[in-house]
Amino acid sequence: MSSFAGGWETPFNFVVEPRRVGLVKWKRLPETPLLNAISALIKGAREARLSQFQTCQYCGKHTAPEWLHDDQVCQGCADRQLGVVH
Repeated sequence: MSSFAGGWETPFNFVVEPRRVGLVKWKRLPETPLLNAISALIKGAREARLSQFQTCQYCGKHTAPEWLHDDQVCQGCADRQLGVVH
């Protein structure tokens, strides 16, 4: 199971980057423990991903790290508030 994020390879090329969260040997598990393990991995991946988001100081939007201009400003507000051209 993987969590996905993204990164900018170039200013115009966004690439998806998978990150392994865990591995379940599903053939060896009965159904209920299997579903519990998958649910735990999904919950952990979601929490880990959401913990990376930052709140923009201008618009207050909770933004993924790959869409931030810096740690406190989203790219949209960097355009509008700071005059940055992407």
